[in-house]
Parts: sequence; C-alpha cells; structure tokens
Amino acid sequence: VVSEEEYETLLRLKELKRDYRELYEELKGVRSEVGYTEKLIEQCTSKLLMEFGEWFAEEFGDLPVAEAGGSAGGGVRISPVSPTKAAAGSDDDDESGTMRPGAAAAMAAAGITARDDTDAAAA
Repeated sequence: VVSEEEYETLLRLKELKRDYRELYEELKGVRSEVGYTEKLIEQCTSKLLMEFGEWFAEEFGDLPVAEAGGSAGGGVRISPVSPTKAAAGSDDDDESGTMRPGAAAAMAAAGITARDDTDAAAA
C-alpha cells in the first residue's frame, strides 16, 4: 500500500523522467546539427581556399615554389611592385607591372608577402 505522498512522488518522478528523455533527445538532435554544421564549415573553408588559390593564380599567375632554406621573404616573388605601392592599392593592371586593387589585402590574408626587384637582388 502506497501513501498519498509516495504516490505523488512517484508521479513526479515519472514526469521528470519523461522530461529528461525529451530533453536528452533534443540534445542528441542539437549535437547532430552541430556536427553537420562543423562539416559544412570545413567544406566551405576548403572550397574558399581552393577558389582563392584559383583566383590568385588567374590574377597573378602561378608562383615559383620557394627552395628549402629560402630567403627571409619566403622566396616567393609576386610582382615587381614594392609592398608600399601594393598596399596603396594602385589602379594599374598586371600589364604595367603593378598589382591590382585589393591584391595586397588578399595576399596579406593568405600570408603572402610581395617583394620588389631590389629586395630580390638583395636576397
């Protein structure tokens, strides 16, 4: 025989267990969404980097690969434009030997530095 107080406690316990199960199922769903979103972020990041590389190669041509033990500038020569001119965002095009507007910012975002001919000769 169960007292009224015990009966109410059992009902409350069943209610709490049901709530717990519902919330746990919701948590599993959210975890699944987080995993899916993380995979999408990885895919988008990879695609962005690949497309940036293609764009950069299209705009500035393929870059020579730095030799082992390269110079302080990383051994990558982009353009005969000095970094100060590149940072100024010159409106000249590639044919005149200068970088296009926005190229310096894109290169900086990619971790690439530009050097002019005097820097290359000193290296």
